[in-house]
Amino acid sequence: MTPDFKEKLQYIVAICGMLIGTGICIADFILPPLAEMHDTTLILLGEFIGFASAVFGISLHYENQLRTFKHKIEQEIANK
Repeated sequence: MTPDFKEKLQYIVAICGMLIGTGICIADFILPPLAEMHDTTLILLGEFIGFASAVFGISLHYENQLRTFKHKIEQEIANK
């Protein structure tokens, strides 16, 4: 599994999770009894949002760390 494929797969799973969680909340809101949401639906949405946030946050953090490290190495090579 290549790193690019793995990263794309993580983003796809995170986005699908957000869409599924949102869809379940909408369905729970419009199905009888109307305008009433069950606690487990909100918990499920919270889990999906937490997972998606973790995927995006971790990816961005390590991408930034790698970019910083690469920039430092390029500066060291240029100085010699």
